[in-house]
Amino acid sequence: MKRLMIIGLWPDDTVKYCTEKCDCRRYAFDRILYHKGGRAARERICIPVVDRSGAVTTYLDLPVLFLEANAVYLHLDDGSDVFLSDTQMLLIANEVERLRAEAAGTGLKTLGKWFESGLPTAEDYLEPGDEVDADLIGYFLDVLPPRTNRAGLLQVGGEISTAKDANGHWRPTYLTFKRQGSTWRYAGRCFECSAEPVQKYQSPLERMMLTRCKLLGCIAQEVEV
Repeated sequence: MKRLMIIGLWPDDTVKYCTEKCDCRRYAFDRILYHKGGRAARERICIPVVDRSGAVTTYLDLPVLFLEANAVYLHLDDGSDVFLSDTQMLLIANEVERLRAEAAGTGLKTLGKWFESGLPTAEDYLEPGDEVDADLIGYFLDVLPPRTNRAGLLQVGGEISTAKDANGHWRPTYLTFKRQGSTWRYAGRCFECSAEPVQKYQSPLERMMLTRCKLLGCIAQEVEV
């Protein structure tokens, strides 16, 4: 699976607090914990904060939703306030992208594995070309009346975005699945009655990463993870 990653990123990992008494503590970036989301829990990460000896003094417990929203002013478990730098935000997002790819897995994509992954949307779980199971196709048949439902082509009802066609006209796109032989595969965002992808999905986390990359002059590229 391909994920957006930052190449050659080095963190300024000193924790920046608004109170001087905490200045000697640092993030333990090598001990980031990832907690999957789900119907009863939010996707989040937890970073230990350590003193000079390496002992954990408190934790930064950060919902990924806050990371996506560029929340840089946060509260730690011990009640102190902290500001994340652009580099720190990118480093954390980089790790979340890697762990999301692990959660998505490889091989046949199933409805059960999607729910188990805790990933927020089908587009976070699927990549164009992925083989999908009958239960996942059935889920999208039931969630909304299909926009297109014919032999070999299923498009989920309700547009997902808009994109320009070859004539420069803006047209709606739909989540699309196509049959290849005896299997169904995810095709991506396609125009009505087409299985050719016209737009790549970009998660809120990826958009945040690209914005901060521009500020810092970092290199962002898709890599296999």
